Amino acid sequence: MKKEGSAISAAPWAAHFGLARTPFGKSIPARDLFTRQAHAEAIARISFCVVESALGVVTGDVGLLTELARG
Repeated sequence: MKKEGSAISAAPWAAHFGLARTPFGKSIPARDLFTRQAHAEAIARISFCVVESALGVVTGDVGLLTELARG
């Protein structure tokens, strides 16, 4: 395994395609996520719930990676 920055790339094809790390890892840095208005709104709503000590629910269709809203 080759350590590059904070990510470890064990995939030999990653270097072949000029990638610093494999894009299919379990831990994706927040700065590398595709940002959308819906994601920003979810973060704002979650932050509001935290500040106000309110109860909130994050929902989404199957496959939309609602766990990424926890940012």
